[in-house]
Amino acid sequence: MSIVYRGMNVSEPDVTTPEELAAFLGFTDQPTGKPLASYALWADLRPDVLKRLLNYVHHLHEEESFSCPLPYLSLYAVGGWAEGVDYIMQICQPSTFLSGPGYSRAAIVETLAVAFYLAPTWGTVLVADQIRASLAAFREPEPDAPSPFPDGWVVDPDALKAGLDYSTPDLTKQDLTALREWYLRVCGEVPKSIELYAKYRPQVLKAERGRWENIVKTGLPNRMFAYLFLHHEVWRGNVEGTRDALLLARGLGMEREYAVDAVWYGGSFLGGTGTIAAVAEPVDEILENW
Repeated sequence: MSIVYRGMNVSEPDVTTPEELAAFLGFTDQPTGKPLASYALWADLRPDVLKRLLNYVHHLHEEESFSCPLPYLSLYAVGGWAEGVDYIMQICQPSTFLSGPGYSRAAIVETLAVAFYLAPTWGTVLVADQIRASLAAFREPEPDAPSPFPDGWVVDPDALKAGLDYSTPDLTKQDLTALREWYLRVCGEVPKSIELYAKYRPQVLKAERGRWENIVKTGLPNRMFAYLFLHHEVWRGNVEGTRDALLLARGLGMEREYAVDAVWYGGSFLGGTGTIAAVAEPVDEILENW
C-alpha cells in the first residue's frame, strides 16, 4: 500500500515524477500557501531525501495519540524563527489542518510564556515583533467550540502552586519545606536542582519558582504545560530535565500515551535517534513504571 503525503508517493522515495513535484509544490493547505523553503530546496536537490523525511513525518503523526502544534510554537519561539512562529500561530486558529476547533488566545499566550520562561533573552527577542503582529490577526475559536485538548485536561493553576510566601524575597524554612513537599506529593522526589539552588542561591530559587508556577492562568491545561517542558527537555537531550519533566507529567495526571508522544515529538528535532539515545534511561525507567 502506497503512502501519499502532500502529493508525494513516499513509499517510493527513489522515484519522483514531475507530477508529484508539481503537486507537492502546489499544496496550499499551509498558511504560507507553499512548502517551507527547506522542503522546496530538497525537492530540487534530492527529492529522495525529502520523501524520506515526509515518510518519517507521516509515521510520527500517524502513531501519536494527540496531534498538537503548541510544542512547535514554543520551540520556534525559543529558537528565534519568526516565520515559524507565525506559521504555527496560523495553524492554531480554527479549522486548519492541525487545529480542529482551534486554540484560544490564552493558550497561545501561555505557550509563548513557557518559551519566554525558557529563553527570555535569546530567541524570544528575535520573534517579539512577529508575535505582536500574529496575535493582532489571531482568530479565536467560537465560544461554544469543543476543547482541542484531550478529555480531562483541565486548567488548574492552583495545583501548580507550592504555597511559598512571596511577600518576602527570602526563601524561608517554611518555603523550602512547602516546596519539597509539593515535589514529593506531585513528582515523588525532589529534583537535584532544587536542593542545589536552596543551598547556594535560595533567593534565585524562590524567584524562579515564582515565574514557573504563575505561567498558567486560563489557557493551558496543566498536562499541556508539562507536555511542553517534556518536549523541550527531550529535544535538547537533557537527561535530568527529561526525568524531572516525565515525573511532573505523571504527577499531574498525564496519560502514558501522551507522554510517549511528547518524548518522540521532542526527539524528532535536532538529532532523531541520537536525541532519544541521550535520554533513553529516564524515559524507559519512568514509562515502564507509569
